[in-house]
Amino acid sequence: MFPFGLKNKNSKVPKKYYEEAIELSYENTTIPVSLRYCEMLGKKYGDYMKLVRNVGGHDYPFFESQKKQLQSVLDFDMPAYKFDYSQLRHGEQELYYGYKAQIYKRLNDILSKYEKLCDEYNCTDKSVNADNVNLILQESQQAAIDMGTVIEYMKGEGSYIVKKIEDYCELLYEQSTDISRTDIINKLGESVCHIEELVIKDILDRKEAVFVVYKENQLKYIRKVYDEYKSMDDTDCYILVIPYYYKRYDGSYICKEYELNKIKNSYNLSSIAEYNTFDIQLHHPDVIYIQNPYDEWNATITLPTEYYSRNLRDCTRKLVYIPPFVLEEFTRESEREYHNMQYYCTMPGVVYSDEVYVQSDNMRELYIEKLCEFAGEATRHIWLSKIMVDEGIYNTALEADNNKSVLNINSKKKKIAFYIQVGILVQYDSDMLDKMQRVMSVFEAYKDNIEIVWILDDVQEKYLNNAASYKVLCDGYMRIKEQYNNMNIGKTVRKKDISIGEIVKECDAYYGCESHIALEFSQKKKPVMILSVDC
Repeated sequence: MFPFGLKNKNSKVPKKYYEEAIELSYENTTIPVSLRYCEMLGKKYGDYMKLVRNVGGHDYPFFESQKKQLQSVLDFDMPAYKFDYSQLRHGEQELYYGYKAQIYKRLNDILSKYEKLCDEYNCTDKSVNADNVNLILQESQQAAIDMGTVIEYMKGEGSYIVKKIEDYCELLYEQSTDISRTDIINKLGESVCHIEELVIKDILDRKEAVFVVYKENQLKYIRKVYDEYKSMDDTDCYILVIPYYYKRYDGSYICKEYELNKIKNSYNLSSIAEYNTFDIQLHHPDVIYIQNPYDEWNATITLPTEYYSRNLRDCTRKLVYIPPFVLEEFTRESEREYHNMQYYCTMPGVVYSDEVYVQSDNMRELYIEKLCEFAGEATRHIWLSKIMVDEGIYNTALEADNNKSVLNINSKKKKIAFYIQVGILVQYDSDMLDKMQRVMSVFEAYKDNIEIVWILDDVQEKYLNNAASYKVLCDGYMRIKEQYNNMNIGKTVRKKDISIGEIVKECDAYYGCESHIALEFSQKKKPVMILSVDC
């Protein structure tokens, strides 16, 4: 590769491009990048910020051909998620699972013991057998205690059912003190019938829905379904907040994130459960909703293994996956977008789930086609019944975004996002400072009509502050920032504190250097004005 670079003029770059590097954010980490990355990209690609679609042909992405070459010389398959029919749900389900199965068994024990007790007292050809009666009473009490213990563990102390079970145990004890009495038998019968009625109504027939969430910004995608369940009188529903982990290249964990407090502070929800106190196997909900389809097949982020879709499927009657994102609509002919569906469509969560809800009929057709390519045409009937459309889910999420203000700007002025990359600042040096000074004057002249949202990057500013070679540039930049604050023409926000999507939503237009932020505004059909140093 090195000799090739010497011969190919297009591969040569000035030495100054590699003299200094800056750490820039990427996913959950930072990576060293040439400080003059804007110049490098411009030299190699020209207008590198221009969004290009449907190009590249069969060589997209570039590493696919390399993967094929590598696979051809390996004597084992490269790691990848593969479909297998065993991953689909098979066979009839039991009547009850989890704690309900335990309660159902104890209830039947209580009922059968009471029948035996009645048989002992109804036998007319012989006297009551004291040993048999006492044994039945002891076994009845133990079954009642066992059931009450399970109910208290799952529902908490002081429930009405547990109180009735305690009353039943008192009757059993009273009968044991004088087995010759027959009047208590009828009371026991009434008590057993009342307990049976309560257990069936308030436990066995009651439904349970659990929403497994790990990121606060994804909760809006389950809000519609959650609200529907909360309105049902016969259903208990829980938001189960679980941690997630960032991963190193080798799959080991970098750090653990747990957004419980963030979710509590952002949403007024009365049914939030913590993963370390909520036994999802014991609850065995009627339905579990998930938002992460990857299991172990995401290279950068993962969940605790017990919350992988393949394990959750065994903890519920129905597993449902709702993708926590809205995609820009595309067609089968959009080669890049269709190829990239493998990173969210042909994943375990889609296969293991009993239902998957997508944003549109078009997206449903694309999911089905992609899954048929992945698992075989013979599986088409599976995806036709599994992949469903609920536009309301995604409309509710969009409405939540529209109603949420994170910039706290209440003025009726036009809001303009302003952003300057450090690479552009370094590239143009004092010329950029002069340009920014003129820009501030224009902002001030129109402050009655516009409000500026200056987007700052802590990582880039920290580099300028610490780089001795750019002290003059840094001092000039800081003076302009101070001037901006004194002008009272807007506010500053830091990239780490707000998502670009939120900025795009709340601002009317963008002004600044070419950047990923400018692209976001352009994709949302909002005005984009690119700063030119020369004018």
